[in-house]
Amino acid sequence: FPTRRFSDLVAFNLVSAAVSADKIILTMSDDVAATVPLDGFSVNVAGSADVITAAARGTSNTKTIELTLTTAPTTGQAVEVAYNKPTDTSKQVQSASGVVLDNITTTSVANS
Repeated sequence: FPTRRFSDLVAFNLVSAAVSADKIILTMSDDVAATVPLDGFSVNVAGSADVITAAARGTSNTKTIELTLTTAPTTGQAVEVAYNKPTDTSKQVQSASGVVLDNITTTSVANS
């Protein structure tokens, strides 16, 4: 097994979140792994749950996660995102270096 030093691990957490059409763009503190499971994410728009249909690493910015929603929020609607880390490790979001994303408490998303 390779030895991993604590200094090799870079924190992996949410930096900011914004709405872009029918997507929520989550900007993370480090590069995101190529595959992003959608398990654990939840989104509320105007107080009601919106179904996330896909999750993917951003194509132009590898430090982003794009969550595609069933219904695009309209400008000014209150939007919130949260992440509860699944217990199944195969469904956990990770950075490109293998650091697992911890829970994200309900966070307001910029929507202007």
